[in-house]
Amino acid sequence: MLLDPVEVPFAAEVWHWRGPAPFHVVSVPAGLADVLGEVAPLVSYGWGMDAR
Repeated sequence: MLLDPVEVPFAAEVWHWRGPAPFHVVSVPAGLADVLGEVAPLVSYGWGMDAR
């Protein structure tokens, strides 16, 4: 199943996780985190990736 792209504007600081596998993280507002939690099980590949 393919989902339509969703854009949700918000402002936040990007921070760098230096752990054993470094990556960049952004903390999203609580309300948006709830929405992302609902759709996360529907994503089968990477965020922002087109699975077609």
